[in-house]
Amino acid sequence: MVNYDKLEAVSSGTNLTYRWVDCNLDAYIAGVTGATFDVPKIGKYAVEVSNGVCKTMSSCVSMNHAAVNENEALNLGVKVYPNPTSGMVTIKLSGADQVSIHLYDGTGKLFKSYTDFNSGESISLEEFSTGIYTL
Repeated sequence: MVNYDKLEAVSSGTNLTYRWVDCNLDAYIAGVTGATFDVPKIGKYAVEVSNGVCKTMSSCVSMNHAAVNENEALNLGVKVYPNPTSGMVTIKLSGADQVSIHLYDGTGKLFKSYTDFNSGESISLEEFSTGIYTL
């Protein structure tokens, strides 16, 4: 199951163990052994589920977004305000003059892109459907 920046192994049985795999590196992710996994970076991931006798591996799932700690986001120097809003939103960037900005909808699908975006510019959200978007 995919939930924005989290993957969850949906399985039945008792005494199950989980090992998450970074498919890009073809390697197990150290220390990640729960049924859910907070995706640390964009990439492809799978899970191996075992009951001690048998094991199975899921197919790789592409994740186009990742979990970001709120404090890490602040250290990146990105400010988005007002939030929430259905009108104009201003995006300020620290240490970058022009960047590309990508907005993803609630399913992780690319919704809209802005190229050559300048710090302090505003975007109108009036044409967007009500929902949660990832910048």
